[in-house]
Amino acid sequence: MRRGVYQPHQVSAQVIQNWVRRNPVEGAALLQTNDSYVFFRRVDQVPAEKGPLGAMNRSITTGRSIAVDPAYVTLGAPVWVEKGGNGPIRRLMIAQDTGSAIKGAQRGDLFMGTGDQAGRIARRLRDPGRMVVLMPIQRAYALAPEALT
Repeated sequence: MRRGVYQPHQVSAQVIQNWVRRNPVEGAALLQTNDSYVFFRRVDQVPAEKGPLGAMNRSITTGRSIAVDPAYVTLGAPVWVEKGGNGPIRRLMIAQDTGSAIKGAQRGDLFMGTGDQAGRIARRLRDPGRMVVLMPIQRAYALAPEALT
């Protein structure tokens, strides 16, 4: 959009993916400037059916793993996730990964699996929602502002 190629209403992950394929040199340059672009590395010691490794160096689980900002959510913490809109979600997930574009207390990226079908599902998850991090009460009190304790 900043380059004047598309208007905001025209942009989707699929549109960007197609443009990068049609423009390999410019596309490579674009991907290098985008903090949200995900770079993968091949990991052969984990069977594909176990899922990719997250930031905890453990396999992440389709529909149950969430990437978070570790400055706000401890890796391994259970997180209750709710969102309405297209494909409502209300479920317990585990904070097992991080991401360079995930910044802030109420930001997360739900892992919906691998492959084309998972990609189509993930592209539709843009609705606002809420996350509730579950933790022992003592830890919650330790993190609470003084006014609340």
